[in-house]
Amino acid sequence: MPERDEKKSYVPLTPVQRERVRAHISGELGEGEVQVPLLRNNRHFGARVGVKTDRSGNQISGIRVNNLGDHNAVLRWEAFEAVLELLNQEDRDFLPGTAKGGPLGSDVCPLDSVEGYVARTVYGKQEGDHCFRRIAPLRGILLFCGLISRNDGQGGQGGLQLTELAKELLKGGVENAGTR
Repeated sequence: MPERDEKKSYVPLTPVQRERVRAHISGELGEGEVQVPLLRNNRHFGARVGVKTDRSGNQISGIRVNNLGDHNAVLRWEAFEAVLELLNQEDRDFLPGTAKGGPLGSDVCPLDSVEGYVARTVYGKQEGDHCFRRIAPLRGILLFCGLISRNDGQGGQGGLQLTELAKELLKGGVENAGTR
């Protein structure tokens, strides 16, 4: 088992692993906007690979999504990588968590949930901080791309785990990233 600190920061993906993940997601989403299903009410959101310039003039690359209030929001590549990094470390389901209804470290957004881990490691949030919700598009895109699966046995929350495809990508066994 890789070394971790007391706040459960896991061993990051290598540059090669990050590139494989980005190539696979980009290949699955393809050119233009794709409608990604949400888990409830037969709804979808739009997603496409893109870049956005923030207020400071910095470019943020990742996946543009239209379901986060700002219809031009970009989820950083690092957020997707953090989810896979977390799920790759332990052989168990991880609760998705939610930033809705509680701060980071609360019962609804535990530090070791997917949402909690991304908020802390990618967006620099501290325990007790309120976070911006990102779990729905992160989970939706990773499910759509076949990199995670969902176990419905976690009290309706649906624990998340890596698929065999993701494990192979992270090991380097998938030659044609971006194709199913």
